[in-house]
Amino acid sequence: LDGTVLVDLPRPSILITDAYTALDKPFPGGKKAREAALLDRVQAGLDQGGNVLLPVDSTGRVLDLMILLDEYWETRKLRGQATLAFLSPESKSTVDMAMSQTEWLSKNVNLNFVKNL
Repeated sequence: LDGTVLVDLPRPSILITDAYTALDKPFPGGKKAREAALLDRVQAGLDQGGNVLLPVDSTGRVLDLMILLDEYWETRKLRGQATLAFLSPESKSTVDMAMSQTEWLSKNVNLNFVKNL
């Protein structure tokens, strides 16, 4: 896809994929605080020698979590100490679809996504 030029399709400034949680109370501190709290819980589970299971209902959220956890594993040097696994009936098609859409990702996310698959 690197050779593909999509002149007629401008890159979107924002893409809303669902509004399921739009009416939920906001998490104090926003998205960064919510992600930090999640990573703290994941780390606590690992520190106790346990496993962590994250049920996710949205394919889009799965990709967000995969990137978040991959970056966390990288910065904390957890590779080889704990295994990340994506288990889903749609896991292969989800990753394949994401790979086919990498031109819409930021350059940094794109490079990390392709590098770590």
